[in-house]
Amino acid sequence: MNIDVSDALSLSRSLAQLKNEPKSDDKLNVVNRKFLTNLQQAKYVTIGNHDQEDLIHYGLNFNLYTHFTSPIRRYADLLVHRLLTISLKEKEHTRDKLDGLDYSEYAEEISEKSYNARKASKDC
Repeated sequence: MNIDVSDALSLSRSLAQLKNEPKSDDKLNVVNRKFLTNLQQAKYVTIGNHDQEDLIHYGLNFNLYTHFTSPIRRYADLLVHRLLTISLKEKEHTRDKLDGLDYSEYAEEISEKSYNARKASKDC
């Protein structure tokens, strides 16, 4: 059987056909492993510097794709990074520095915004 990897939809159809073949489990495992190990790692690019083919998201079968991190989650990440930076810088004096910080208001605010964002997404 030929596996069509020209796009994600064709690949999906090929794998579905393979699943329907008798004793296909071993073949399917090999195909999945080989395919996944040959995928290129994603790269961040700007649209003006690349050809159209560089902007395709193969797995999602999109000709154009953008990625972003939720600002709500990103802010929580920044707070954690700040705490880690303090810990690395202050070493044995970390507790003295952290005792003076109160992130509880930030945590409550982030939790509320995150809940509202999930609710809005679900409602859509």
